[in-house]
Amino acid sequence: MWQKLKNYYHFLQALAAALFFNFPSRKIKVIGVTGTDGKTTTVHMIYEILKAAGQKASMISSVGAIVGSKAYDTGFQRREPGKFKSI
Repeated sequence: MWQKLKNYYHFLQALAAALFFNFPSRKIKVIGVTGTDGKTTTVHMIYEILKAAGQKASMISSVGAIVGSKAYDTGFQRREPGKFKSI
């Protein structure tokens, strides 16, 4: 019962924000990349192609994120087993 009530609360909260900001998600297109290998490379290639075509583009990958002109570290990088420090 509490979970259902919580779900309604979050739905109403999201709806209120969408109404307040005039449904901003209608103005963007999202491209998702899934698979086993090559996702980060593919995301970077799509990003660079869109930028070269003069489109506004942002990207989020396991290596980092670029939103507008700012770069962010996502902290999702996986380390190879040999790179861990022993305690």
